[in-house]
Amino acid sequence: MMCVELLETPIDLRGKIIRLKINEDGSYDIPAGNLFAEGTEKTRPEIYTMGHRNPYRISVDQKNSALYWGEVGPDAREDKLDTRGPRGYDEMNRATEAGNFGWPLFIADNKPYVDYDYETGESGITFNPEKPINDSKNNTGLRELPPAKGAYIYYPYVDSKEFPEVGSGGRNAMAGPTYYSDLYPNGGGLPSYFDGKTIIYDWMRGWMKAVTFFDDGTFNKMEPFASDIKVNSLIDMEMGPNGRVYLLEYGSGWFTQNENSALSYIEYNGGNRPPVIDDMIVDHTSGKLPLTVNAKVDAKDREDDAISYVWNLGDGETKETSEPQISHTFATAGEYRISVEVKDAQGDATMSDVISVVAGNSRPEVAISLNEGTAIFEKGVPVKYEVKATDADGDVIDPENIFVSVDYLESFDEQNMSLGHQQVSAAVMGKALTQGMDCKTCHKEASPSIGPNYKAVADKYKNDKKAKSYLQKKIVAGGGGVWGEVVMPCSSKYHTR
Repeated sequence: MMCVELLETPIDLRGKIIRLKINEDGSYDIPAGNLFAEGTEKTRPEIYTMGHRNPYRISVDQKNSALYWGEVGPDAREDKLDTRGPRGYDEMNRATEAGNFGWPLFIADNKPYVDYDYETGESGITFNPEKPINDSKNNTGLRELPPAKGAYIYYPYVDSKEFPEVGSGGRNAMAGPTYYSDLYPNGGGLPSYFDGKTIIYDWMRGWMKAVTFFDDGTFNKMEPFASDIKVNSLIDMEMGPNGRVYLLEYGSGWFTQNENSALSYIEYNGGNRPPVIDDMIVDHTSGKLPLTVNAKVDAKDREDDAISYVWNLGDGETKETSEPQISHTFATAGEYRISVEVKDAQGDATMSDVISVVAGNSRPEVAISLNEGTAIFEKGVPVKYEVKATDADGDVIDPENIFVSVDYLESFDEQNMSLGHQQVSAAVMGKALTQGMDCKTCHKEASPSIGPNYKAVADKYKNDKKAKSYLQKKIVAGGGGVWGEVVMPCSSKYHTR
């Protein structure tokens, strides 16, 4: 349990993991073995471990109560050992007893920082992990701290010489559960090979690892865990009572409704495994009638069984083939959702993603080019660009129907590389569309008008899976009777062909 509340004393609980025994009446007792005995001056008895920068995803071994956590480290990219200290590291930590894990005086395997005076810019002593001293003027606790303990795994942004298995890139260390097969006597769990191993993972890098410790608790090795499973920003992991490993996937976008976020699970299968689909490609996703499309799926069976393909063409027709490809012609205008089910000889199957095909009209092609001399950003200097749009059907495109949005990513902080590319485009594009169409005469963003405001429309249809196509038809054809008796005309910028 992580706590940041100051409670009754000035001793700050930030950067601490506290251990309590909660009573039925809501009060709590202090268990034996915490870091400071009750009554110790300038301490809190609730503290189990201290010296944490950001302990993210805490896990407890259900058999021996060993504490595991990932530690999200600072962003510094370079060592400045003489004047400031080491670069940033993320950590994987383990505690079988109370202790101090170093931050902000130490990081990784107790790499020390240098005492730095921000007023004078002068560097002082290098901190000693055997006898850490906190001389900060903001310190309300002990001056002499318990000896620091190092992390069992630690890694920077770049490749790690000590732990090459973790890769490189953005970092966000997390600790998962420790597995024991005898906790799941009804089956459904992992093989006994994983007994006593702790599963760790990294949200940014997308890997999961199984960690083995020696009998004395020191690090032995880590190895890939379920490496053939692609996760989309895994943010939490728990063992279920049925022996499954449950995964909470945040999704690839920041602060947005991600289509690839999910609550999923890993279930061990000691027998036949279903085929794996790596990709499905449709050569044309729009075009004039009659529209002929060729679809191809890249799939394999892990037992090398013969596989067959059942294609759903979105028009009520399904076809089964022995080859991983199909050709089909749509004669009627509409939007069709194509998918394929891949089956092995044992009857196990996997379904592909769905690809939408619009028959009856080609999507415009848009190209953006930067003018010469504007490839490098300079503050205050306009970025000159040109947008060209063409229509494969030969129709003229109204320039007023072209909307441009810009994302801006500040700095080169790899921890936040995804952030700048995820939170602007949809909002900017949507607002530009509403302001560019003549719909704005009847509809406002949030204020009242003759028609419903866009926020009310969004709230009404946010859980309706068919809302997108329904509202598109409303824009094209107009309508009335949903929000009142006033008829809403169609937009003059959109016409049926």
